[in-house]
Order: sequence, then C-alpha cells, then structure tokens
Amino acid sequence: MPKPKRNVTDILDSEEASAQSGTSIPCSGSTASGELTPALLKEMLTTTFREEISTLRAEFIAELRSSHATLTTSINSLSSKVRDIETAATDADRRITELETTCKSLSSANRWLREKMDDLENRSRRNNLRIIGIPEGTEGSQPTLFMGSFFTELFGASKLPNPPEIDRAHRAPIPKPLPGAQPRPMLVRFLRFQAKEEVLRLSRQQGQLLYKNSRVHIFPDLSADLRNRRNEFKSVKLKLHEAGLKFRMQYPARLIFSFDGSVHKFDSAAEADSFLNASVLPTLTTLPDNPT
Repeated sequence: MPKPKRNVTDILDSEEASAQSGTSIPCSGSTASGELTPALLKEMLTTTFREEISTLRAEFIAELRSSHATLTTSINSLSSKVRDIETAATDADRRITELETTCKSLSSANRWLREKMDDLENRSRRNNLRIIGIPEGTEGSQPTLFMGSFFTELFGASKLPNPPEIDRAHRAPIPKPLPGAQPRPMLVRFLRFQAKEEVLRLSRQQGQLLYKNSRVHIFPDLSADLRNRRNEFKSVKLKLHEAGLKFRMQYPARLIFSFDGSVHKFDSAAEADSFLNASVLPTLTTLPDNPT
C-alpha cells in the first residue's frame, strides 16, 4: 500500500500538536525538547520533494503511455488505410491498363470497320455519277428519262449515239434552293458500269461542258469521307493545273501525275505539295496563262 504523502505543513502541525500534548515525534536531528532543527527540516523537505517528484513522474509516465497507446492506435489505423489505398491504386492501375489495351484494340477495330464501311459504300456507288450545274427544274417530273437524253445532248449524237441506260436519277436530298441560287446536284445511277465510265471519259475528253448555257461538271459519286479525303488535294491540283501538268485521281484517294518522264503517285496531300514545291515548280520557267 502506497505511503501517504506528508508535506511540510502536516509535519509542522504534527510537531505543534505533539508539543501541546507533551509528546514528541522521534526524528533524527531533533533535540530532546522537540525543537525543529535545520537537519530535521532538510530531511522533511527532501522527503516531500522526493514524494512529489515520484508522483509527478508516475503521472507523467502514465499520461505518456496513454498518449503512446492512442498514437499507436492512430498510426495502425492510418497504416491500414494506406494499405487499402495502395491496394485500390494498384487495382485501379491494373484496370486502367486493361482499359487502355481494350480501347486501343477497339479503336483499331473501329478504324478498320469505318474504312470497310466506307469502301463498301463507295463500291455501292460505282455506277453513280454526280452532275453539278443542271438548272433546277429542268428534269421535270421524270428525271430518269431526262438524264437518258441529257448525255446525248451534252456530248452529241456522234460521240454518244445511243442514250445510256439509266437505272434511276434524282436531285440530291437537300432543301430546294431559292431562285437564282446554285442548283442541287443530280445523282444518276447507270444500269451498267461501262456506260458510266464512258460518260466520265467523254467529260474529261471534252473539257468544258455546257448545257443550255449553263456550265456542267461531272464527278464520280463518292461518300462524304472519301470526298473530304480527295478535297485535301484541291490546292495541289490547282497548282498542277496552273503548271499545265495533267493529273488524275485514282481510287480511293491517290493523286497521279507525270513530270519529266516519270509518273508520281501520292496518297498524302502534304507529301504531294512538298514534292511539287521542291522539285516541280522551280524547274518550270513560265506558267501558261490559259491552261486547258
């Protein structure tokens, strides 16, 4: 059982009570008359200080242990959360890697499918032509019959004695333009591929085409994606035209032209333009004013 603490006041009170009762507390350093000597006072103060220090030390250690236990619990909890976060991050990294791989695979498959679909769409249009410039309403209510006679009138009976067989013909499915505006393109599907190719050949051979004083242009009917890819060569074809060099577009989107006895083929408009600027145009001393 712990010894009860006694401070200086308690000891002095005890001494005074003993003196009044005629008894004395035996202490080392005390005199026979019970007087408080310096040695006794020193001993009492030393004992009290030791007890106080011991008590404070015990309380401090207890509080420190309690704080240490609380801190240890918090650290263990945080360590557990950190492990959970690390596990979740590792799992997330794995899933992201899997998603990136899947996304790359799907992107490649999607690109292939888009190219395949575009190719199939253009193959389904192989017998089609797009005619631009026919005045709106000229075809009347029977555009298919109109287009059969249109090509004979455009090229002349000597070049096209028999009207080509037309499967169907109609205006592009866009809103009807206002009077005086650009007419809608006419889409024509030939019954035979060879007839369509013959019309294209005659249009290239004849050059400028006029129908009822309106300039007409004949193009293959291509998908929107392929038209955009071919339109990338527009500035290059303009330079070739100004330089008087013949060129043609090969399916799907390849530019071909001859220069200096060699045939040059380009699938990229940027590469064609770079070659034209570096190797073709500098060698041409003069450009024709009115190229045909």
